[in-house]
Amino acid sequence: VLQAINTGIENAEGKYFMVLDGDDWVDSGELDKLIGKLQNCDSDLVLANRVIYYENDSTEERIIDYKGIEYNKEFDNNILSYENGIKFSSAFIKTQLIKDSKYRCLEHCFYEDLQFDAYITYLAQSFTYFDYYIYKYRLGRPGQSVSIESYRKNIKMQERVTIELLKFYQENCIGINENKKKCIINRIVQAERAMIGTYLSFPLSNEINKKIQDNVSTIKAIKDSTLIAYLKRNIKGFRFLYNINLYPIISFAYRRVRNI
Repeated sequence: VLQAINTGIENAEGKYFMVLDGDDWVDSGELDKLIGKLQNCDSDLVLANRVIYYENDSTEERIIDYKGIEYNKEFDNNILSYENGIKFSSAFIKTQLIKDSKYRCLEHCFYEDLQFDAYITYLAQSFTYFDYYIYKYRLGRPGQSVSIESYRKNIKMQERVTIELLKFYQENCIGINENKKKCIINRIVQAERAMIGTYLSFPLSNEINKKIQDNVSTIKAIKDSTLIAYLKRNIKGFRFLYNINLYPIISFAYRRVRNI
C-alpha cells in the first residue's frame, strides 16, 4: 500500500491519473460525468470538488477547494493562489506527464500524498475545473493516519516527507512563478503544521529540541523569504520555535487544548 502511488504511475495507461487512498472511495456517478468531459479535455491538470465523510456520525460535507475559479474553462496553472493549494483528492494529472517526469514519492511512508500534490502543481502548465463532487474523503476512523495517535507513532515518516518537500522546493521552486510557488508552499505548510503539532504533543526533551532546531536550520538555509513568511503566517507558534526557551510553554498549552 505504501508504494501504491509509484506503482500506479508506472503501470497507468489511461489519459489521466488519480490517487485514491485505501479507506476512501469515489462517487461513481459523478466520476462517469467527469470521464465524459475528459474526452474533449487536454489540460495538464483536471480539478474537481470533493466530499468529506465523517465516520463518527455518518454525515457528509461538500468541499470546494478552488473557490473563485470558473468551471469548464482552461486556465494557465500560474493563476492559482496559496489558498488554492492543489490536493490529490480533487486533482487528476495527465498520465503521460507524470510518467515522463523524474518525480516519484517516498515509499513505505504515510503522508507522501503531500509530495504528489507538490509534484503535479510544479509539472502542470494548464488546468480545467469541473463542478463534480467525486472524491469521498473519510475522517474519524480509529487508527487513521491523520489522527494525533498515528502522527506520534509515525513521526519519522512525517519528518521524511517534510525534508523531501523542502529539498524539492529548494532545488526546483525558488525562481518559478510566484503563484505556483505559493501553491507548493501550501503543501509544505501542511506538512510542517502536522510535524510541529506532533513535536508539541511531546514534553521537551533533548531529542525533540534537536529535531526542532534541525528543522528551523533547514528552512533558514533555503533563504527564501516567501516560504518563511507563509510558515510564520499559517502555523500558530512557528515564529516562537526560533526561541527554544518558549517550547515548554507552547507545548503545555498545545497539549491542554488537545487533551493529550
